[in-house]
Amino acid sequence: MADITRQDRKFWFKNLKAYERSVEKIFQYQEYDDQGRIVISVKPETLFEKLNGNPRAELDRDLFSYISERAFLIPLRYSLVVRFIGTYSQEEQATIRTLFKHHYDEQLMEKADELNINAGKAGMLAIIGAVLLLISYGVLHLTTNSLVTQVLSIASSFAMWECVDTFFLARRSIRDDMMNIIQLAFSDVQFPGEKSV
Repeated sequence: MADITRQDRKFWFKNLKAYERSVEKIFQYQEYDDQGRIVISVKPETLFEKLNGNPRAELDRDLFSYISERAFLIPLRYSLVVRFIGTYSQEEQATIRTLFKHHYDEQLMEKADELNINAGKAGMLAIIGAVLLLISYGVLHLTTNSLVTQVLSIASSFAMWECVDTFFLARRSIRDDMMNIIQLAFSDVQFPGEKSV
């Protein structure tokens, strides 16, 4: 493959910017229901997870992957409708609704646990950083060995920075994931012929 020159890069970036301006945003060409909610239509080949030993205990994981992939691109300000295409009995419809809700309830609980673990980890890092900082000041007064105080000071700074990173940056990522899950958890599951609720 030929080397890309600076001129080539300028040309491609210019074309990329023009292309980005011409692309429609995903929510502009989505299907909407009569209440203005975005509709994600799904037609699963297999409805239930084949690997689960208890048939009809879990919806197919590929189905959730597809729904999450489609919903990820839709801004959170839009409500969603997940419309199952096909023929389903009343019993199947009730089972699908229940399992759909259970899936996202489990994901929300998992993210809530992640938030608790994150807070605990940040707290421990803050305590370790503070203790190391106090020890480094105590060692500074007791000894003239600057290497020990520098190592303790660096370890303390590292622990404090990891605390900030864990609590503010990683926590934000977890909260963003939670918001995407909440958007799906609050979505309305519909079947052909049903009216919007």
